[in-house]
Amino acid sequence: MDVLHPLTACVAAALRDNRVRFGDVRRLERALPCGEETIDALELLLGLDRAVTRTDRAWADFLVDRTRRLVVTSEPEERRPVAERVAVLIGDRPTEAGTAIRADLARELLALDPPVAMLFAAQPQRRPRRTTMAPAMVFATEPVVPELDAAVVPPIATGEGQAFTAQA
Repeated sequence: MDVLHPLTACVAAALRDNRVRFGDVRRLERALPCGEETIDALELLLGLDRAVTRTDRAWADFLVDRTRRLVVTSEPEERRPVAERVAVLIGDRPTEAGTAIRADLARELLALDPPVAMLFAAQPQRRPRRTTMAPAMVFATEPVVPELDAAVVPPIATGEGQAFTAQA
């Protein structure tokens, strides 16, 4: 049975709406039954995750579960290539679901295959590069605006204010 055709139809509908609703998650579960996960189907789902802006809470759970099933149940000789491809699909700036997938796979694979688990270990946050310089402080030796040098501050509206004259 070709799993990608019904899955593609569900993904296209979610992309059209720019969101994954609870009903979309249920349709995706029917289109991709448990145990029929493939890396191509997962690539489609992770691409959807990166493309849409709004998702239902059930979406992250669904995506974490399906990714875990695919990676953990892979044959030992196939596990590393599958895990590397998943890590690339999640990317450097993961979505909320991508972050949950990383944490879940790091925990699950730690006892099973520690070198593969390191692919999903928490990465230190990189600080963004500063692209603009901070404005330099200017110390004036003379009044910057001579007209304001002896300005009078108006009295406070609620009370009997006093005039204040700024001295240079």
